Amino acid sequence: MDLSQALSFSAYAQRTVAARPEYRDAWETAPEKILDWNAVVTQPVATALADGDADGLAATLRRVRQHVMLHTMARDLTGIADLDEVCDNMGRLATDALIAAVTLHQAQLAETRGWPRDPAGAVQPFIIVGMGKLGGGELNVSSDIDLVFLYPEDGETDGSRPLSNHEFFVRLGQRVIAALDEATADGFVFRVDMRLRPYGESAPLAVSFDALEHYLTAQGRMWERYAWLKAQPLTDNHHDELQQLIVPFVYRKYLDFDAYEGLRDVREQIRAQGKARGYAHNIKLGSGGIRDIEFITQALQIVRGGRIPALQLRGTRAALRALGERALLPDAAVDELLAAYDFLRRVEHRLQYRDDLATQTLPEDETSRVALAHSMNFASPAAFQKALDTHRQCVVRRFETLLGYDALSSTLAAQTRPISSATGFSWDTPEAQELLRQTLAARSFADPETIADRIVRTRESKRYATLPERSRQRFDALTQQLIDIASTAATAGAVSLQAQSLFPLPPSPPAPLPQGERGVKRSAPSQERVHINLNCFRTESAVDTLFLRMFTLLETISRRSAYLALLSEHPQTLPTLARLLAASSWAADYLNRHPILLDELLSPQILLAEPDWLDWRDELTKILETHTGDTERQMDELRHFQHAQTFRLLAQDLAGQLTVERLADHLTALADLILEMTLTHCWRTWAPEDAPPPRFAIIGYGKLGSKEMSYGSDLDLVFLYEIGDDGDEAVAHEAVAHEAVAHYTRLAQRMNTWLTSTTSAGNLYTTDLRLRPDGSSGLLVSRWDAFVRYQREKAWTFEHQALTRARFIAGDHTLGAAFMRERAALLQQPRDLDALRRDIITMRERMSEGHPDTSALFDIKHSRGGMVDIEFIVQFLVLAHAHRFPTLTRNTGNVALLTAAATLGLITTAEAEAAIRAYRLYRRQQHAAQLQEADNATVAPSLAENERASALALWNKLLTRFAPLSPCGRGAGGEG
Repeated sequence: MDLSQALSFSAYAQRTVAARPEYRDAWETAPEKILDWNAVVTQPVATALADGDADGLAATLRRVRQHVMLHTMARDLTGIADLDEVCDNMGRLATDALIAAVTLHQAQLAETRGWPRDPAGAVQPFIIVGMGKLGGGELNVSSDIDLVFLYPEDGETDGSRPLSNHEFFVRLGQRVIAALDEATADGFVFRVDMRLRPYGESAPLAVSFDALEHYLTAQGRMWERYAWLKAQPLTDNHHDELQQLIVPFVYRKYLDFDAYEGLRDVREQIRAQGKARGYAHNIKLGSGGIRDIEFITQALQIVRGGRIPALQLRGTRAALRALGERALLPDAAVDELLAAYDFLRRVEHRLQYRDDLATQTLPEDETSRVALAHSMNFASPAAFQKALDTHRQCVVRRFETLLGYDALSSTLAAQTRPISSATGFSWDTPEAQELLRQTLAARSFADPETIADRIVRTRESKRYATLPERSRQRFDALTQQLIDIASTAATAGAVSLQAQSLFPLPPSPPAPLPQGERGVKRSAPSQERVHINLNCFRTESAVDTLFLRMFTLLETISRRSAYLALLSEHPQTLPTLARLLAASSWAADYLNRHPILLDELLSPQILLAEPDWLDWRDELTKILETHTGDTERQMDELRHFQHAQTFRLLAQDLAGQLTVERLADHLTALADLILEMTLTHCWRTWAPEDAPPPRFAIIGYGKLGSKEMSYGSDLDLVFLYEIGDDGDEAVAHEAVAHEAVAHYTRLAQRMNTWLTSTTSAGNLYTTDLRLRPDGSSGLLVSRWDAFVRYQREKAWTFEHQALTRARFIAGDHTLGAAFMRERAALLQQPRDLDALRRDIITMRERMSEGHPDTSALFDIKHSRGGMVDIEFIVQFLVLAHAHRFPTLTRNTGNVALLTAAATLGLITTAEAEAAIRAYRLYRRQQHAAQLQEADNATVAPSLAENERASALALWNKLLTRFAPLSPCGRGAGGEG
């Protein structure tokens, strides 16, 4: 569309140019350049303010608005301006006009009444909050502006004829509204809508912060959370104080799936109004219109924005992109919604350009329909309508998917009928309870009496009685669905699971593992799959056990309406949940401790995607930096992150995607990341801003050091520090060694508190600090030179055994590299082999004494021929031969070291392969036992007979012979 066609399209433009011929040049030159804001807006408004005449300012603002409208319209209709330019121009104009009106009228009112002050004498500002599209930076060309007027504190003005602050700001608000809204010969600036203020149209025009807080806390409704999401203070200061009132109202601290139901209610009200008022042709309020896109976006923001501050955005398009970046909306959905939003907003502007009316309704007359189609670059109204319908249908589909209007909703309604409605009886009658028992028996429950009594007792409990009515309804409906799912799973054989059948999605390709120390890539894990065929439910109580695990979780979450809403709104998560709980009692316990993780079930693609730890490091860094200065929140966020990643790994583990070795790599990488972030932020919360990084290193031992962590593994840690020859800048130039000890001790204590404290978000890790020099009686932190002396002169053999599994984790890389060099040197020391054998045998006997077992079962870890013996064999090989073969000092894990020993001729290939097979089997059996929460991994001796024999044969060859094995599998130690 060229300029002449654009002018013909807009009756408003024609009238304005005719009334003010000087604007014709502005119209004709508009496509050549963006608006000169200073010349068109800033200077004329400043001149009017300097004159101090209210009528003059009103006239100037209206003429400025005409100029901005013409320029914007010309560039938009000729295809030069994009949606951002149009919205920015209108939003900037509204803000400048409001600031100008407040500046003039507040000064004039204060001349006669004085300045409003709080009881302490501080002048109180007038704060205008932009709501809706103004607040979101998406203002229409002929839109109303939704405003709320606020002031911080009550008090009175300091003039000779004082007013209360409330009355002062009400009068000021009235003058500001008139300055923009009143229609004069020059038209208006903006129509002003004040209905979003607390208590609506019947309420005072301006309210204090205290009044706003009371209203939001006591009276705020769900739809107002959506309204205040876009709230943007436009004038004066106190914005941070205001945000502290608004953000907790809009965004809950945890996931808020209750928001869906509230939004659905609002949407249904709009749909009902639409039927009555004929919204079918309204591109804003009609089905698939602009409001639906905003609802989709705001619903996801409100549900998750409290947990993800990066979603707390006012603009619709920015929020959509942020949702896509975090995979909370599929990429295709984001693209469709952004395209639809852009299309509908451009249509909306053309409808308003026509005659400067705040309309979103499509024209019915043919002439207007043809003009609209041409303004959107379509050859005909039919072609335009086809494109419009396509966009609106996409929006409808996405809206219904999100809010449960599709077939999923029908499934939910069918599957979650309360037992009372299914049987026709009340829950509370003996007849209904008997029918419940009969129903359970018919659905393959082995002990329907016990299950029915559990359900009835729960419903008769005080806990249930105190739930809100909606929560009780959801609880009853979900109980019925859990019965159906447990019964169906048992009938279909789904509870006698192989782990790899948990999820229907194919496994994702492995993500690159993090780099090891000194930039060396970790060795690739074995491709051997862990097929844990969990037959623990191949019993007559399979369905009972599964139901009880799910019902226990339901009881756990019953007081959190958001979790009940999550399962009710997303019934597709329940079968996946059932499979997880059927496969592992540890998974059931983990979810009961951390029910917030139910949210992870909503996105199977993310749940089953192996982590890219570089990406997750970036994400965790952003999360923690968002809460800089809030230690409690940072500690919670570390826990949320660690729990979520552990749960994802658990799901991948149970789905058969991970070997035990690869799972351990990921769990270790997760611990490494948590330790790195904990050190970084503990230091920042304590050290001066200009302090250099601490000369401090975290050393990992045990399973952490050897990268063999499992679920719930402790962190064996040693803390090192160093002082330079010229004094240590990192300790604020403290020159005395004992001051450095105190300094770094406090840092280590703070770190340990962050790692081990139980917060509202739960636990993180248990730490074990006893491997430091002199054990529990030694200093919490070790100065580097003292650590070296201790290891060379005082350390016991078992401490050098521990060093074989030690590595630098986080902190000062120079100090970390020094540790790795010293570790290698210590391990390469020549040793008396007989003395080494005696020391290792003595330590092994002490471990046996610490784990007495008189059972007839084989303890996979502690019995003779078990995991500990293989680990001691590897440590012996390293300490005995590293002085000749330095490659043995590499911390590559027991399997790799056994292979290296065979390559070096220290043991035969057959011996190495047998020991490796045994060790891998033991790890798998131990892992399977952990998934079922067994205290110890024990099996019948016959099930590990060959593995035990190979491990003992290698021990006997390298160290000494044990006495004959006892029936329990332990055997007495001693030299033969």
